[in-house]
Formats: sequence, structure tokens, C-alpha cells
Amino acid sequence: MQVQQKDISSVATEFLVTFSAKEITEKIEKWLVRKSAHVHKDGFRPGKVPLSVVRTHYFAEAESDTLHDVIQSFVTDTAEEKNFNLATNPEYEITSYKRGEDFSFRVTFSFEPELDLKKFETLPFEKLICPLTLDATKEKIESICNTFPKDVLKDKKIEKGDFIKASLTLIDEGKEPSVLVESARIDIDPSDNSFLKDFIDDFVSQQAGATLEKDVLLPQDFPIKKLRGKKKTLRITVLGVYHTGPHGLDEEVLEKWGGISAEDFKEFLFRLQTCQRENDLLTCNKRALLDLLAAAYDMEVPEVLVQRDFQQVLQYLIPELKRAREIDDEEVRGKTDEQVLEEYRALSHRRVRLAFLIEKIAKEYDIKLTTKQKEDRINEYLGQFPEKARRKIFEENKGDAVFWQSVFAPVLEDLVIQKILTFPNVKEKEVSEEEFQAILKDVLPEPREDEANA
Repeated sequence: MQVQQKDISSVATEFLVTFSAKEITEKIEKWLVRKSAHVHKDGFRPGKVPLSVVRTHYFAEAESDTLHDVIQSFVTDTAEEKNFNLATNPEYEITSYKRGEDFSFRVTFSFEPELDLKKFETLPFEKLICPLTLDATKEKIESICNTFPKDVLKDKKIEKGDFIKASLTLIDEGKEPSVLVESARIDIDPSDNSFLKDFIDDFVSQQAGATLEKDVLLPQDFPIKKLRGKKKTLRITVLGVYHTGPHGLDEEVLEKWGGISAEDFKEFLFRLQTCQRENDLLTCNKRALLDLLAAAYDMEVPEVLVQRDFQQVLQYLIPELKRAREIDDEEVRGKTDEQVLEEYRALSHRRVRLAFLIEKIAKEYDIKLTTKQKEDRINEYLGQFPEKARRKIFEENKGDAVFWQSVFAPVLEDLVIQKILTFPNVKEKEVSEEEFQAILKDVLPEPREDEANA
């Protein structure tokens, strides 16, 4: 065996390995001898089948297994001998092989980068705080109350933007009409994309008592399971137009539609908004902290991991890029496709760097997910797939530690960020409501132009 080693970077090294034809032939022969002890053939006693017969029937299998075993043995022995701290499974490539000739292959080992945690423990960071007061929620409370209908107007003509009260009846040929909903609230919104969109324009200028019938394709999430995805005739009868304000914090409206007093509603909404504020603050602080860490730890990482992440991004990036070109999105305006792809590749490099850092910090401070957090994350992850696919994904990856590590990574990242925000080097910086909303707007993704107008 001949071995040549070449360092590719500080986190990757490559071995070019060659086994002589004689070495490979000997290993194949040993495989065939072992196999012959267990081969059963008519006319021969067990274990007494001639090697020439075994070779005829099993040579291809012997050759394939031998080449695979040679590579795996080299990978395992080398990693143990050199005490490599591997970041991912080694990658190999057969560079040369013909039966009866030398066998050559290339193996690339990728290592975890060296990280100095003392460096991040002293990084200056200002944690944003922006206390929420009860007065600050007044406008939000009133805007929500204004969406509650105060009463039903039977003489008002329907306008775009109104909410109407209506009954929905299914008309099925040869059967009695079936009332699906006796009192539904329908938004007369011209941008409505629901299965009722074909009714919208025809409702305008109508009033209580108007009846419309149309054929509609019922959605897959329609409440009645047997009707999902089917085309049916629907009759909608207008019962009136809801009067939705503005009426501010109206006790009568809250009692009727919310079943709650104004004071209780204010307190409930304040608690709700307080939770939202905490989440928004964490989002802003997390973005700023990750930016700081990414700048401080601009180290080399295994190229294979960067490429793997980038390939996953490409699956949705290419169609998104095409879509952005069609609407002349400002994010890609004036840039070539190659420039856009390079920007996203840089983000893949950043994600890999931060993933190593987050994992190292988690180990250093013994930060782990609880069983409940793991269960919740698994349910959240699997919930994005169709029901039939969930069990299959779970079963296929049940024993794959790397797969589940990637699934749990976002939760672990949040736990690590929350831990860092408690460090002594983190100082608090209070900002006004206006300043915070401006920061939040910059952090949260904005809808695309075509999505905003949808």
C-alpha cells in the first residue's frame, strides 16, 4: 500500500491511497476462501465446493466487498491512528481501478475547527430592552375591538371591505338542499383567495335577502371531509352587513363577541403582547449577537459542509431567484445570478461557522434539550409534512444521530443565545418604542412585492 497525504486547509486533509493489483487479488482470494466454507451446491458436501466453482459464482461480489472493505479499513485505521477530531464522515472517491490492475482511491477527512471560547466570553454586547406598558397597548386593543361587529345592518348595501352575515347551502342535484352553515361571517375582500372568491364581486351593492349560486371547488381543508376537493354548487344567502366600528373599547361589543369585560380584555391582551414583546426582543438580540459572533469567529470550516448546506439552499433559491427577476425585486436588481448565488454561499459559510460555535458553547456549559423540548421540536418538524410521510421520515431516520442533531439545532441555538445573554459582559440598553419598532422592522423579513399585493 502506498499513501500520499496533502493538507487542503487547516480543517481538511486528503490521502491518495494505492493498493497493488497483487494485494487486491490476495484479499479477494481470502474472501472467496471464507465464502467457500458456507456455500452449498448440489453434488458437493457442505464446505467442499471447489474454489474454482465459488470463484465463478461469487467473484463479482467478492471484488465489490473487498474494495469497499479496503476503503473502510483505511478510513477507520487512519482516523484512530491520527486521532482526528472529525466534523463529518470522511468522503472517498475511487480514482483508478480495473480488474487485475492497481486500486487507487482518494479520502478526504474534515475536522472541527479550533475555537477559543474565552474570546466570545469577553465580547462587548448590548442587550436591547424595551418595557411594554399598559398604555402602549391601548391602540392595539382598540384596533382589535374595531374588528368585532357591533350589530347587523339589514338595509345597508354591501361594499368592498365589509363583513357580511350569510348562510351557506349545498345544492346537490337530485337531493334536498343541505344547510352547511346557518350564520357565517364573510369578508368582502377583493384580494380574497378562498374558495368563495368568485362570489366577492357579485356581492357588492347587494343587501340582506340577496341569494347567489355558483359552482365552487371546495378546498382540501374544508370542514366536511367527504366534500374536500370536490366541485359543488353553493348557495349563499345574505342575512345582513356587520357594522364593525370604529367604536373603540366598547363594553357591549366585548361582552357579546368576546364574553369578557373591557378590563379583563385589556389585561389578557397585555399579557399576550408582553409574551410577544419578549419574543421580539429575543429575535432582535439573537440577530445582533449572531452577527457579532460571526464577525469574531471568521475561521475556516470544512468545505464539504458549506457545500452541503448551499446545495440545500439551492433547491428553493433557483426558483425564488427566477421569481424575483420577474417582478424586478430590489434585492436582486443590478446583480448577476452569480453574484446573488455567491452571497447565499457566504451565508452558508456563516451558518456552518456558527453551528460549530453554538455546539462548542453548548458542550462547554452543558446546555441540553429536555425530553419535552425534543418531543415538541420533533412534532413541529414532522408537522410540516403530509400525515402519511411523517411516520416514514421518523422511521427512516430513527437511528441517525446527525439527522436529529440538525432537527434540534434551532432549539439548541436559542438555548445557547439565552445563556450568553446572562453573561457579565452583556450590558442592557433601553430603547424607546419607536426605536425598537424600527430595529424590529429591519430584523423581521418583509413580504415580497408580489406577496404584499396578493
